[in-house]
This record gives sequence, structure tokens and C-alpha cells, in this order.
Amino acid sequence: KMASSAFPRGGAGVLTPLEVRSAVLEAERDVAAEKPAKKRKAKKRSLLRTDDEEITAKQPKRSLETLSFKKLRTGMILLGAVKEVRDYDATISLPNGLSGFVHATDISEQYTKKLTEKLSRE
Repeated sequence: KMASSAFPRGGAGVLTPLEVRSAVLEAERDVAAEKPAKKRKAKKRSLLRTDDEEITAKQPKRSLETLSFKKLRTGMILLGAVKEVRDYDATISLPNGLSGFVHATDISEQYTKKLTEKLSRE
């Protein structure tokens, strides 16, 4: 019985309507008793600009373009995450759902040297 009274069924509240009303009235009295907060005065910004600010204001704003397959060029440096590594290549996840493949010899010179040493031993 204790569990059923602590967790009533049907979404009914634990408090009666009279208890809810008295709690609301008490909360309203508490809010009315508090003093209103003081407003802070905003500091005035200087209207004078330095030479650097004037130069940057005159420069055109730069915009970024989204990456697409048509915009990819040889030699571009992109940020990607390694998705899968296989024996001789790796799959790279690129922005906007694009994928790339990197051959094992294109990863780094040190990795290429170790790979050729391993293959020469076999």
C-alpha cells in the first residue's frame, strides 16, 4: 500500500487542489515581499575608433564555401577523420558526407619506409 500511495496512478497529483492553491498564494506573497533588483547603468562606448579598427571596417568580409566534390583540387589540405584502415590504404571521412582514400605510401615518409622494410623481409 505504501508504494501505491507514493506513486499514484493516472497522473493524479500528490497534493489536493486546496494544498496547491495555498502553495501558490504563499509563493506570490514571497515574491511580493522581495525588493526589486536595482538596474545597472550601461557604460557608454567611445565613439572614437583607432586606426586599426577603421582599416578592418573597410576590408571586405570573407565568406566560407561548403565543400563539394566539384570544388576538390589536387594538393588541397583538408580536415578529415580516419574512418577505416586496411592493409594498403585508409578511408577518410570528409565534411559534407564526402569520403577520401589515401594510399599507404602517401601517409608519411616514415610509414612508407617501415612498410617497404616489412615487405622486403617477407
